[in-house]
Amino acid sequence: MKIPIEIKKQLTSKKLFFDYNGNEWKLEIEKDNAFLENIIEKNVLIFANDGFGNYLFLKENSKQVYEFFHETSEIFEVEDSLGVLIGAKKSKPSKDNYPKAIYETGEEVLLDDKVKFKVWIEFWKGWQNGKVIYVPGISNKKNEYENSGLKEIGIKGKDMKVGVLVYPETGIVKNVKFIERCRSRLGKDTF
Repeated sequence: MKIPIEIKKQLTSKKLFFDYNGNEWKLEIEKDNAFLENIIEKNVLIFANDGFGNYLFLKENSKQVYEFFHETSEIFEVEDSLGVLIGAKKSKPSKDNYPKAIYETGEEVLLDDKVKFKVWIEFWKGWQNGKVIYVPGISNKKNEYENSGLKEIGIKGKDMKVGVLVYPETGIVKNVKFIERCRSRLGKDTF
């Protein structure tokens, strides 16, 4: 089966890892795909694995990406196109019925907002300074922040990058305090 151009480009550029469904996947053409071809009864191209026996693949003469889940031998359709999935193309912001991200005080979460945030893994540090780097529905979709039906805002702090859940019922983002908008959003140049 012919290898699609998106995969060839990523392999050539050595961009071998990407995020899908909250897991890191390695872009790697699998040579032994007979087990999957026996299940599907079609030629397939296995192009990625998560290191735990799960695979992403294409069927011959199809652009639809599928995931093979090894524990149950189930096969699922992947929502993203091949190029978007492996990072060869940018995705558009998600357009769905998930509520807009808002702070507990009611302000809408926007890119480049200055915030304070808490994370359980470093609870002893208390409130840390950060900047919003990802907002579902505004930013180009990244599986790192939108997977398994849930969405997160992305925040970059001094020593870490974190995702904070946008509650699906309300849109509220907890453990994040809004400090101020980026001045460019207010018509000025910088913070």
